[in-house]
Order: sequence, then structure tokens, then C-alpha cells
Amino acid sequence: MEALAKRRKWFSLFAVNLGNFAPPLDTGIMSLILPTIAINLKAPIELVFWVPLESLIITASFMPIFGRFSDAHGRKRFFILGLALFSIGAYLSGNSQTIYELLIYRVIQALGGAFILSN
Repeated sequence: MEALAKRRKWFSLFAVNLGNFAPPLDTGIMSLILPTIAINLKAPIELVFWVPLESLIITASFMPIFGRFSDAHGRKRFFILGLALFSIGAYLSGNSQTIYELLIYRVIQALGGAFILSN
């Protein structure tokens, strides 16, 4: 029984670390592929600059609020909600056809990232 508890503890640590690694990695990758986004979506560069910037602004703005919510209502629930929102936002962002869709879906993804990082 003790071996199972120890294994579960390591699995939880791995999942939390992997979850906390994804949002900053995603923002960094988005900054690198801005020219590709501009070309593929035929978007003006003034709008393309907002793709990583809005993610950083939203994540920084909502982290204290979501941290307070998770303190009051349980961290696990909000961490899983953050993973789900982040995943849904990433899927939708990858399938967006216009720059405006991409910007909206990145808001969803950034809210998920704020849930993840606040825990």
C-alpha cells in the first residue's frame, strides 16, 4: 500500500510540473512563429503582435484572482479546469482560420494558463 501511495505522489508531482511548464512554453513558441502566423493568416503585423502579448496580459491579470478562488475552493479542481481550458484553447487556436479567431481563442487559452499557474 505504501508503494502505491509513493508512486501516486510522484505521478502527481510529474503532472503538476508538466502542467506548469506548458503555458510559458506556449507563449514563448508563439513569439517565435509570429512571421509564420502573419503569412498564413494574411494578417497585418499590428494584429499579430497581440497574439503573445494578450496571453501575457490576461495571465498576469487573472492569476491573483484565480489563486484566491483556488485557495477558497480547492486547488485540484481549478488546476484541472485550467488544464481543460488551456487544452481547448490550444486546439481551437490551432484550427483558427483568421487572426480574429486566433485572438479570441488565445484568450480562452490564457485563462486556462492563469488557472494552471496560479496553483
